[in-house]
Amino acid sequence: MFFTRLERYGAWRETSDYGYVWQPNEAARSRTWRPYTNGRWVYTDVGWTWVSEEPFGWATYHYGRWVRLRHIGWVWTADIEWAPAWVSWRKNDDYIGWAPLPPEAHFDRRAGIRNWADNYYDIGPDQYCFVPATQFGAQRVLPTIVSAERNLSIVSQTTNVTNITYNNTSIVNQGPDYYELRARTQQPIEHLRVVRRTILNFLAEDPRVVIKGEVIEMPAPIIAKARTAERPRRIKESVAHATVDRGWEMVVDPEAAEKVRAKIKSESALPEDAPPRTFVKSE
Repeated sequence: MFFTRLERYGAWRETSDYGYVWQPNEAARSRTWRPYTNGRWVYTDVGWTWVSEEPFGWATYHYGRWVRLRHIGWVWTADIEWAPAWVSWRKNDDYIGWAPLPPEAHFDRRAGIRNWADNYYDIGPDQYCFVPATQFGAQRVLPTIVSAERNLSIVSQTTNVTNITYNNTSIVNQGPDYYELRARTQQPIEHLRVVRRTILNFLAEDPRVVIKGEVIEMPAPIIAKARTAERPRRIKESVAHATVDRGWEMVVDPEAAEKVRAKIKSESALPEDAPPRTFVKSE
């Protein structure tokens, strides 16, 4: 499904580390494009839920993970589990920030993904999008995102509050406290109930999020693992040795970088049952 539905909006590559990865046309055209920026956040019964304005968003922000490859840009790796969003969260009184979780961030239903995400998966400052806390409820977050040049300073002043868990029926994406933010944001943050549309008519149109009153209908087909080896119909290129940009390359002050790394490490202790952080390619 992903191979055929996404090819009109971007290109597939084959990499030695991550297998088949997909890149949106926008990411290929502009190195400033980032995931989880063209849309907005709403709060639902499964936590913070990303509502994308992009036609491929039903897939890439609710299944799979993102990674930035040097000289290529942001690419997406597929997975079969649906979540309201796959991000790491940071906050303080002034800013709220989120960063895409990398392919190594395997979700374990017992351990979840907690506030050790930055340290465990080496999520650097440049991976984050930060917005003023008062503007977190904006209908479009893109214009409110602060310059990435300020990220190192903001990361040093914020704390990781990632809390992705499983509640017996769904993956739940908690993070910043909803009620605290609701009292501070200039625009109200919707509190909605998710209804997953598991059967989609792709022949009619690309699936979109629909909000009706207090219900948000999310395109969320059930994805099964392929029984046989599959591949995209068109592969743009094969990448033998891709270098991953973890979000530290833009930090020009090594001493400042080490201080921030130490701060991130001090925020939480890794649990004994932390999931493995080695990405396993699908066969």
